[in-house]
Amino acid sequence: MKPIQLSVLFFCLCSTVRLPAQSLRLSVSGKITDSLSNQNLPFAIVLLLTDTIRQTTQTDKEGNFTFENLKPGVYNLQVRYLGYRDKTSAPFQLSTQSLTLPAIGLLSVSYNLITHQVTALKPLIEQTVDKMIINVAESPLATGNTLEELLRRSPGVRLDDDGSITLNGKKVMVYLNDRPSYFTAAMLKNLLLSTASNAVEKIELIANPSVKYDAAASAVINIKLKKTGKSGTNGSLSIGGGGGRYGRYTGGGDLNYRNDNLNIYGNYNYQRNEQYTDTHTDRILEDEFIEEKNHEVRKKDIHNVNAGISYTIDKHNNIGLDLKGNFLGRDRDGIDQTLFYASQSAPFDSLLNMHTTGHANINNYSANLFYQHNFDSTGTQLSINGDYAYYDQRWRDNFNTAYLDTDMKIYQIPYVIRNSSPVSVAIRSVSADFTRPTKIGSFDAGLKTVFVKTDSDIRWEVLDNDTWVNDATKTNHFIYDENVNAGYINYHNQFKKWVLQAGVRVENTHVKGNSITNATVFNKDYTGVYPGFSLQYMASAQQRFGVSVRRSIDRPQYEYVNPFLFFRSKYYYFQGNPDLNPQNATSLELSHSWKQHLFTTLSISRTNNVIAGVYIAGDNKVLITTYQNVTHYDNYNLNITYTTSPTKWWNTMNAVQVFYIHYDYNDITLPKSKPGAYVISNNTFNIPHLFTLELNAVYSSNSNAGLSALTSYWVLNTGIQRNLLKNKATLKLSVNDIFRGQQFALSSNYQGVNVKQHFAFDSRFAMLSFTYRFGNRKIKPRTERQTGIEKEKKRIQSN
Repeated sequence: MKPIQLSVLFFCLCSTVRLPAQSLRLSVSGKITDSLSNQNLPFAIVLLLTDTIRQTTQTDKEGNFTFENLKPGVYNLQVRYLGYRDKTSAPFQLSTQSLTLPAIGLLSVSYNLITHQVTALKPLIEQTVDKMIINVAESPLATGNTLEELLRRSPGVRLDDDGSITLNGKKVMVYLNDRPSYFTAAMLKNLLLSTASNAVEKIELIANPSVKYDAAASAVINIKLKKTGKSGTNGSLSIGGGGGRYGRYTGGGDLNYRNDNLNIYGNYNYQRNEQYTDTHTDRILEDEFIEEKNHEVRKKDIHNVNAGISYTIDKHNNIGLDLKGNFLGRDRDGIDQTLFYASQSAPFDSLLNMHTTGHANINNYSANLFYQHNFDSTGTQLSINGDYAYYDQRWRDNFNTAYLDTDMKIYQIPYVIRNSSPVSVAIRSVSADFTRPTKIGSFDAGLKTVFVKTDSDIRWEVLDNDTWVNDATKTNHFIYDENVNAGYINYHNQFKKWVLQAGVRVENTHVKGNSITNATVFNKDYTGVYPGFSLQYMASAQQRFGVSVRRSIDRPQYEYVNPFLFFRSKYYYFQGNPDLNPQNATSLELSHSWKQHLFTTLSISRTNNVIAGVYIAGDNKVLITTYQNVTHYDNYNLNITYTTSPTKWWNTMNAVQVFYIHYDYNDITLPKSKPGAYVISNNTFNIPHLFTLELNAVYSSNSNAGLSALTSYWVLNTGIQRNLLKNKATLKLSVNDIFRGQQFALSSNYQGVNVKQHFAFDSRFAMLSFTYRFGNRKIKPRTERQTGIEKEKKRIQSN
């Protein structure tokens, strides 16, 4: 036993001698932030360097990093982040204690030292771990555009003519300042058309939203309106003018006051534009050919107002109020000619000439009242939002149809009708969201209820012997009520190189449709469970892999379920379908990023019970469009984005989207689907102290999916800007669609309806604008928060 006792004693002595060396295994930790706004920079690359050691890590979602098991010695750090200048720290000494470094601030890629004042200029497009960000305010091309025109040239974004939007092939829910929009596609289109680009700060493209977002969000586009983060009193004024075939004018300004506890802000933007559209439609029937030519000019006066106040009561409590208004006045003047032929090769035998005039006022009001309580310094937080939005649309249109023979002489009494069509939508919502970080991860939970009431009272009159008489075949009063109650729970954590997010959302929907005109009422109730899951693996500082799965719902737009005929022209109507059910989609997405330059995404989704537009041949040569539920469609989407800086003065972003969509229309034989491609290239040339030049090109190939075949089109835009008056002013010049390539054709041949349409727009125009900034330019960090409605706005339909 004695040798054993001696061995044990020797081992203990050796261990005792080694303990001091083991205790000197040290660590270094810190935080990476934006040097101007102090916002945390997640997933930045951090390198720890010595003469013999090179270690790499990434910051977590809060911008924090840690290096462990280090020996005493002299070290320094090098930090890299897309869109920011690399930074190397001064050498620091590790001796006997671990070290927590002060926050390391990174500077955006462009700055000006002439006046010894650092000015941040963000790149046009930034890619983060969960979203792509378009910095609209930094782009010369934003001048004089509407928000709709900006979205059309965003990577992966497609806008259909009816106002519906997709991102990477997924149906989009649009958010405004982090609040979901509840407008239908066409009403949303009016909102995008009535929002001037100079009111927008940035656009966030979120292809894989978590369950914290509404279940209707297969993908999210979050539009951030301008709200300065600078302290003190400051503001700006802007004015611009230009045009294409017709003139465009812009003007506006913002004013902000901010101190340690109080922020009061407001802005106003105005845009006047006049645009034309040309639509050419051919309908091939069994024994007749119908050609329709439409030319219409619309004048729009657009007013955007945003004001708010937020107050920090103490370190635990914040409260605020945000008000928004969009006001659109629209005048229209159009000529629609419908020609009838015995065959395509024969001369026309009669003609309808319809003259359309009208005026519309479309007003949006919204208010958000929020309260936020921070329980402690770890991030435990409760947010409560109350939202109210009101959409008011009132238009009066006049249609005068003359019947002409081949000699262009009137052979029948003109058909003269007019409408008065008020539509109102009231949306109320209350939501509560709770976040609790713990040692095993971060937990989120929330509850929400939304009430929507739509009142559409469309009145038509026909002129009969110089007297206006109600047209009972078109007059229609429809009321639609919807209530959605939702709850979710979500989990998020980072395990070394793995980032996990998983959650589930449950939504119950009750709808009631009341056609007062037809004296019919329908009710529907349904409940859905919508899980979401994402997993990311950071293989190295250069590569990241990800996978995500999400289930979502898309409810019918309000007007789609209105069982009535809507007049478009003498031989063209739209009819709602009260039997429509919501469609449900399940999507899988695989992603890869390399050196924060190359981003690849493969999305696969199946949508069941698809809400699909179809054509129906009506009586007396009338063409009716409506919506039906069809079996399913599969969407395959490959998106590759590459962004780099070939030189110090040249930044380039290039994206290619290849897609293939296959429909199953209730076992009905359809034309064979064909893949399509969408290419966008954006190049920014920054010549220091002189100007910034931007070139943007878009190409969309031929494609064929479901009922429709779409031809190709392309667009080239350019813009230039220069800072003046010691960076207090900016002069911008932009030219959109230089070669008028944004023209395309759509064709469909389905169940005896053979239709071909060609579309052309007033897409080429030039704009010159001047912006002057005043007041304190020092940026104070502001807390980002999220507010409670905006998805229902997306589902409000309008003409």
